[in-house]
Amino acid sequence: MRLRIAAVALASVAAAGCASKGYEKSQDTAGAMQAAVASANAFGASRQTAFDAMNALTAEPLEGLPAKFEAFSKAVDSVAASEGSFRSAVAGMKSASAARFQAWEKEDATFENPAIQARSQQRRGEAQETVNKASADCDATLEQAAGFVSYLSDLRKLLSNDLTPKGVAGIADLAQNARASNGRLHQLAQPTLASLTAASDALSTK
Repeated sequence: MRLRIAAVALASVAAAGCASKGYEKSQDTAGAMQAAVASANAFGASRQTAFDAMNALTAEPLEGLPAKFEAFSKAVDSVAASEGSFRSAVAGMKSASAARFQAWEKEDATFENPAIQARSQQRRGEAQETVNKASADCDATLEQAAGFVSYLSDLRKLLSNDLTPKGVAGIADLAQNARASNGRLHQLAQPTLASLTAASDALSTK
């Protein structure tokens, strides 16, 4: 009877060990990063639409202003929403990766063989470094994105009270600032997408 109980206990331990599949958690984290990639791409598209709408509104000849303003206003709403979605996706990515690496670190502490433990710690460190870079790149992009969206929103408020040829012509210098901000976001876009993709690849099983 004792031998049978011991055998059952060992089988239970073995089953518990097999049930611990960290790679599934890694894949979930990679999925959160892929969601961030999709949100970053969506923000980039809506950013360009808003930028184009602003340029159309301020371009000569300054006519048909109400229709152009409505198109600009809708584009501002869209880019604000996509910026919020991107921000939420990055927050989800950070939360998922923090939980994943915390669990991985705890798992590393259970190894009995030092060489195998060291290898796992090395791989964890490499993956975490890649994810940290993606997070930092996203933070830089989001900081610039918040300023861009806020600036366009203020331009919309300004023009909503002075939608005249003179009023629109008078924001030429302000529109130039928006163009500069858009340019910085354009420069950040590809490096951010690349680091997010690298972070996803570092944890993905696919």
